[in-house]
Amino acid sequence: MSLTLYKTASPETSAEYPEFYDLTLKTLRGWGKVEHYLIIIHGWWDEKDKQVKEERPVLNTAGSDAFSNWADAFQQFKLYKKRYASEGFVHAFTRNMLTGEEVYEFIGPS
Repeated sequence: MSLTLYKTASPETSAEYPEFYDLTLKTLRGWGKVEHYLIIIHGWWDEKDKQVKEERPVLNTAGSDAFSNWADAFQQFKLYKKRYASEGFVHAFTRNMLTGEEVYEFIGPS
C-alpha cells in the first residue's frame, strides 16, 4: 500500500517543485514469520522532468521496529496520513494495482 501526499494549491496545478510525503506500508513473509513495516519519504517533485528532485527518508520500521500485526501497522499509517494532512498535504494519490491508473483523493484535515 502506497500513498503520496502533496502540498499544493490544487491537484491539477502545482509549484515548480511541489513538496510531498510518500507513505508505504509493506508486508514481508519469510523465515516462519510475517512482518509489516512503514516507510516514509519526504521530498520534492520536479514537474518539468517528471522525477523526484530531492528525497529524504523520514521513517523506516523494517527490522527490529517492524510491526507484528497488520492492524498496528495500518493504524500508524493512518496517523501519519492525518498528521501530514493537518500540515497541508491534502492531495493524495495512489496507484490502482489492477489498471495502473493514478487515483486521487482530497484528504483535508479533520
